[in-house]
Amino acid sequence: MRGIYLAAAGLQAGQARAGAAGRALANLQTPGHPVEGTLVAVSWADLYCLQGGARGVPVGPGPGPVWTTATRVAAGVMRATGISTDLAIEGPGFFVLADAQGEVLTRNGAFGLDAEGFLVGAGGRRVLGTAGPIRATGGELAVLADGEVRVGGATVGRLRLEFFDGPLPPALPGGVIPRPPDAVPAPGARIHQGSLEFSGRDLVEEVVDILTALRSYEAAQRAARAHDETARRLLEALGNL
Repeated sequence: MRGIYLAAAGLQAGQARAGAAGRALANLQTPGHPVEGTLVAVSWADLYCLQGGARGVPVGPGPGPVWTTATRVAAGVMRATGISTDLAIEGPGFFVLADAQGEVLTRNGAFGLDAEGFLVGAGGRRVLGTAGPIRATGGELAVLADGEVRVGGATVGRLRLEFFDGPLPPALPGGVIPRPPDAVPAPGARIHQGSLEFSGRDLVEEVVDILTALRSYEAAQRAARAHDETARRLLEALGNL
């Protein structure tokens, strides 16, 4: 029966890889959208829990491949937009946004101003500075490389830039990621005003990743059918004894 469990794990790994590649393909032109990767590990115990709940649904004994998705941040390509509220980060780090549901991290610096003059990002979330949300009304907006925000020549705040050294959960719509509680100030991050960061990957790469994942899924399907047929024949043979 272990072979069936291994084939089932392979099916789920292929499905996860295809899903991650599909999301990356759909967000090639989304500013600051992080790269989502699928990790496959080998473990005796973890095969019991593949998905759902705290660790997952029990499927049987290992060893075998166990999939999980993780978000990684890779340097993208900066493109000048000439829009003063568009910001891009050079180096490791994220902008911090907040709404009633809590704080999120993002490298999507396609910001604007809400009705009250606060700088806002994806989903209308307010951009946080070190002293709270940043209000940018009353003059020309200037954001310095170190994150200092000036309006009409007067400093109104400093962008809160944070970093997390570890796997991140998959990105939500708009390229935002729930903020881990142990995120820390970003080391050496620099701001480019009037620019946005886009993925450095291209269409061909993502299509190849999807095709590779589908081939892996099909191979696991064939393995599952072969093991199922073998088990059926074994049961028939035992029944004829």
